[in-house]
Amino acid sequence: MKFECFVFDEVKTNHKRTINMVVNEIFEAKSFLKLLKERKLKEIVFSIILVENIMAKKMNNYWRTKNTIPDILSFPFMETEGKKTILGDIMITPKKLEKDYSDIKLGYQKLLVHGLLHLLGFDHIKDSDFKKMNLAESNILQELNNY
Repeated sequence: MKFECFVFDEVKTNHKRTINMVVNEIFEAKSFLKLLKERKLKEIVFSIILVENIMAKKMNNYWRTKNTIPDILSFPFMETEGKKTILGDIMITPKKLEKDYSDIKLGYQKLLVHGLLHLLGFDHIKDSDFKKMNLAESNILQELNNY
């Protein structure tokens, strides 16, 4: 599996190393690789954008009509360009992540797994979809943390 992950840190955090480590771990997880294989994805590209709370709140209000600060927003694209599939963008709010999670790495694991599943087409609108997404998320996180 080949992947390219572009990290754009608009907030100027020191999280890039942690993010890259977590992304690499996710792409080594057998349960995640199985999902990619099921979708016949071999080379993928996606980006992670770290933004300030106010920008995330504006985006959440614009795209989801929710006037709150999200920890993550996902923007699926799923466009093929040659052999590569451009999955889309994941927007994360580092200040909210730091507030919500005492362990930054664990926070990025949870948010990036969740965001990547959205980019792969999972959602949690209906109960049945929530169960599928929650199971996939749990399986990957268990594998990452050897539960």
